[in-house]
Amino acid sequence: MRADPALVERGLVVEGVLGAGGHSVVYRARDERHAREVALKVLREESRLESAAERFAQEIRVAAGLRHPHILPLYDSGVLADGRPFAVMPVAHGEPLRAVIDRGPVPLGEALRLVHEVGEALTYLHERGWVHRDVKPENILVESGHAVLTDFGISAPVDSITRRSSPQHVASLWNAQRFTSVGSVVGTLPYVGPESLFGDAPVHPRSDVYALGMVLYEMLAGHLPFTAESAATLLSQRLEHPLPPMAGMRDDVTAELDAVIARATQADPEQRFASIGAFVAALDALPTPGGLAARAVRRRTLVALVLAVLAIAVGTWRVLAPVYLDPDRVVVADLSNDTGDPVLTPIGTVAGDLITAALSREQGLEVINATMSLGSRQRPRLPAADSTLQRATRALVERAHAGLAVTGAYYREGGQLALLAELIDTRAGEVIGAIGPIAASPTAPERGLRILADSVVAMVKRRGSARVPALPTAAPPR
Repeated sequence: MRADPALVERGLVVEGVLGAGGHSVVYRARDERHAREVALKVLREESRLESAAERFAQEIRVAAGLRHPHILPLYDSGVLADGRPFAVMPVAHGEPLRAVIDRGPVPLGEALRLVHEVGEALTYLHERGWVHRDVKPENILVESGHAVLTDFGISAPVDSITRRSSPQHVASLWNAQRFTSVGSVVGTLPYVGPESLFGDAPVHPRSDVYALGMVLYEMLAGHLPFTAESAATLLSQRLEHPLPPMAGMRDDVTAELDAVIARATQADPEQRFASIGAFVAALDALPTPGGLAARAVRRRTLVALVLAVLAIAVGTWRVLAPVYLDPDRVVVADLSNDTGDPVLTPIGTVAGDLITAALSREQGLEVINATMSLGSRQRPRLPAADSTLQRATRALVERAHAGLAVTGAYYREGGQLALLAELIDTRAGEVIGAIGPIAASPTAPERGLRILADSVVAMVKRRGSARVPALPTAAPPR
């Protein structure tokens, strides 16, 4: 490449070619003003089509406003004498994630770490109003073991979803041959959510959730779940078949991890995690591979185990301090998720909220939702009765002078959930009554949860003789 006035002005001396893409060439250059090696990305002479030039300009616009450890930064940009735009960036000394995957499946710990780091970069991008739209192994660099996200050429501003794009509607558009070539699709097909195949589809971060889920699947399996020669065939496979589970492919991939990836890559965007942060949080909530293997419990013993654990934990609710405990004050804790599936954890939160709401409608009762009062939405998994949060909940019982506490758990029973709840006398540390198991659907648990909440209300009404008396050593709170 010949010297150009714009490069000379910036003290840039081209030393060789680092690589080339479809529309650009990347040169190795010396930045003499700052005594550093840089990468100089220049639009190809034969790629001055409006679309290619606009994509290059978009990449510069987006990257110019980003500063994140897992995003390749932009040092400078400009226009050559012949009108072609260029960008100045650091030289990436790592390799594309594609090269890593091509050598075989990625170790679980490394794959989760890389997804976590890309997730941090995407969350940062989304918070600034942009969706990447082309998350794939080719656009993720692995440098010194860490992920760096690149290529913002087709990034677009976040646009609120104004309508739902159903899988059936996507399929009908394909049947009508609305899309006739891969080039008409924005993004790289195996990583593009079906909703992105609409020419007028609103842009949403869930598109990046889908792509990152596919990248994680590919890292762990060593290949994509679906492959096809045409976009229409690929889409048909995605809409008609669930994601093939990996739990049988490798020992360290569990059904819980499969479930998280399956949710991230749902064909319907509304069924995915609402954000990259939620996806990463679900991955972070999974136990370690060793822990996953060690905690396998046969279903026939699960009911007894949960009930036994609840019985053991009841004693931890006993308040030993000489305080007045009001029999009409109730602390409600979220139900513990004992299914082993972190995707189902929000059900415990909803249960706590419904029980709180149902009890609050009863005259003469004062109800405290433990997790809301403690500024947390995650109840500790039993049997961690001495965990920090459960100790804080017991402290809340004491501070609130609550004579009653509601706790419980849920677990899988075949294809259903089984819900359990107990009403506890916090002064004596004894169970006043138990409810369940009540059956509930994992995908639509509302009916079962409402039955559970109504049953808790009925049990509180019946407590009668179990009311907690005031201690003679302490006066009621004013």
